[in-house]
Amino acid sequence: MNAFILNTITPESETTCHYFWAIARNYRRDEQAITTELRNGVTRIFREDEAILEAQQQALAAHPERRMVNLGIDVGGVRARKLIDRMIAAESGVTAGAVNEIHDSHHAQ
Repeated sequence: MNAFILNTITPESETTCHYFWAIARNYRRDEQAITTELRNGVTRIFREDEAILEAQQQALAAHPERRMVNLGIDVGGVRARKLIDRMIAAESGVTAGAVNEIHDSHHAQ
């Protein structure tokens, strides 16, 4: 028995995003009650996440001068941001060194 959860986020604006998720399972697929229970449980958890993320965004907006502090658990997000920064730089002709300086000035490692 397995359940699979897909999470995907796409930017909407500088400070907002769309968060999409889906859940699938390979057991008791004909039982709607299980589908409903899983959907309600995952929705409740993501609503809790949403409240935290919105509070974080408000704090970032209120204090733009503060540097981000990355923890070990943030390594995936940090790598993704650096990759995106490099891709943007490549499209705009900025050197990789300049991208690293910009990234490092905004995020404590």
